[in-house]
Amino acid sequence: MDRKLVIIQLHSRMKSTRWLNLLVLLCMSAGALSVPGILKAQKTYDDCRRVIYYDDIFGQDELYTEVIPTTRFAVRVTPDAGTQIDTIVIGFAIVKTPATRFTPDTVLVEFLEDVDPLLDNVIEERLFRLSPVQGGFPLGFYNLELNTQGKEPPKVDFPPREFWVAWRFKGPKVDSARIQLRKPSKGELRHIVLDKNSNRKTISNHVYWRTQDSVDLKFEARLCYAGIPVEFHQIRVNYVGGLARLEWRTENEENNFGFYIERLVPGSDHISLWERIGFVPASGEESSAPYSFEDPAPAVALQDDGTVRYRLKQVDYDGQQRVSPVQILRLPTETASFSLGQSYPNPGRGDASIAIPFSLKQPEAIRLTITDPLGREIMTLFDGELNAGSHALKIPAGRLQSGMYLYRLESGDQVVSRLLSIVD
Repeated sequence: MDRKLVIIQLHSRMKSTRWLNLLVLLCMSAGALSVPGILKAQKTYDDCRRVIYYDDIFGQDELYTEVIPTTRFAVRVTPDAGTQIDTIVIGFAIVKTPATRFTPDTVLVEFLEDVDPLLDNVIEERLFRLSPVQGGFPLGFYNLELNTQGKEPPKVDFPPREFWVAWRFKGPKVDSARIQLRKPSKGELRHIVLDKNSNRKTISNHVYWRTQDSVDLKFEARLCYAGIPVEFHQIRVNYVGGLARLEWRTENEENNFGFYIERLVPGSDHISLWERIGFVPASGEESSAPYSFEDPAPAVALQDDGTVRYRLKQVDYDGQQRVSPVQILRLPTETASFSLGQSYPNPGRGDASIAIPFSLKQPEAIRLTITDPLGREIMTLFDGELNAGSHALKIPAGRLQSGMYLYRLESGDQVVSRLLSIVD
């Protein structure tokens, strides 16, 4: 297994073009940069609004596990007018077994007219192929994007009537999916499960034996209407002390609720899957205001080309959203005084020792630690002085469980981190 954490392939079968025309966003290539770490101001002409049907303020998260292949989960979406859907957001994880840890699973997304039987009125579908990450697919709130990079978004002209977005997970029958829910429910009839005969049941009834409460599916959609151009200013991302630091500035704070920070999940160069990693509230000032956000573990999202990709999603109080240009950060593997190699074997096994190679250009004091994906220290492998030259320190067998970690080499104010994978 190489450093590629997630590989997503897309298959599409058009059922009808009279209602929706959904395309998948192609990821921006590194060649699109004009200045490393800084992008010139760009404009987006979509008035995009976040559609959310669960209580994201006072509600509590709940997880429900179901064996794959799962039932269909579905949410009824209510647009305000003729619109297009360019993003859906769902929360999930895939739990695999040692026998299937290298076998991909899939998530099938379907768009259904609000006409019974629902499964006889599939407008369009998308099938995403999810490759395992250290024997699974990590729990997260993932953006599945459905528009085209570099082109005008597809125009959808239909009466503003309701429709359904449904999804189900497929794969080896010993795998399971963990579905993110939110309780208590804001509207139980909007969140359902469907069997193969289009019989519907609320998700609350489906999982009540476990939750003992009413629940909603943790699902969002981004509906875009004709809007006013929005310009993002002075967005920068830099690598500082092992952290990724994003900085940006606004010129107008009217009606601004805040900014979601999103990071591209590693995987295919052509399909984008964005994960929310933080939120920065608006300053409350009407004039220009500076903002910043620090990602403590950028190496977790390292792409094959050695970069990590970020973007901002600005949200108004009325639900409108605007997405910034993608910011690309190249992570260093060496500094002026040392270099850090890839651990081996890679991925490692929990019952065997793992070597971490590095080299020093001069004698100096160094510190080598293991952290979790959030940057929290788990163990210290070495803290002291070493001579110049090549070195390798070992993680003893049995010290780490299967999962994803970072190993971090520090000397003074110089820091380099790399990804470490452990499988059963």
